[in-house]
Amino acid sequence: MNEFLFIAQSFLIVGFALGAMKLGSSALVSWVAVQALIANLFVLKQITLFGFNITASDGFASAACLD
Repeated sequence: MNEFLFIAQSFLIVGFALGAMKLGSSALVSWVAVQALIANLFVLKQITLFGFNITASDGFASAACLD
């Protein structure tokens, strides 16, 4: 179940990032700031994903670095 939620979350993050890119650079900078904030909030929650123990903020942290 965690794998499905992670993949759905990844698609939503990419979709919102593409929408922010269409709105301009200030929207994209705001989106990256929101991703960094959410990643810091979820860093304490640990989950099992694909057999590995990871923090719940990995999707948000990687999205903030890729944008």
